[in-house]
Amino acid sequence: MNDEPFKKEFYNSINSNIHLPGSGSSRLLSGNSLIYEDLEKLISVNYKREACLLYNSGYHANTGILPALADKKDLIIADKLVHASLIDGMRLSSATTIRFKHLDYEHLEKTLIKLRDGLRK
Repeated sequence: MNDEPFKKEFYNSINSNIHLPGSGSSRLLSGNSLIYEDLEKLISVNYKREACLLYNSGYHANTGILPALADKKDLIIADKLVHASLIDGMRLSSATTIRFKHLDYEHLEKTLIKLRDGLRK
């Protein structure tokens, strides 16, 4: 199947003022756009929420959300093999972080019991 006519029609139909998704669409690189704000408003209205914030990637979400939600007074417990973006987010948050052996729920339980017992003293 030859997609060239379809591609040509698509590219010709694009308004040059519209920012298309891609690595250059990050607000960090290209600044804010009314399109982002309109989409965030649409999502927040549809989900009946006060606001919505779009991130360009999972990495940006994890390194942005964790520091916003957790600080040095908080504790994050995570699997040893969580994604690197979560590790970066945990480090940026300054929260105390404890990691348990990958998928080892007995180790997680022991960790939680040890933490609980330490809090009771």
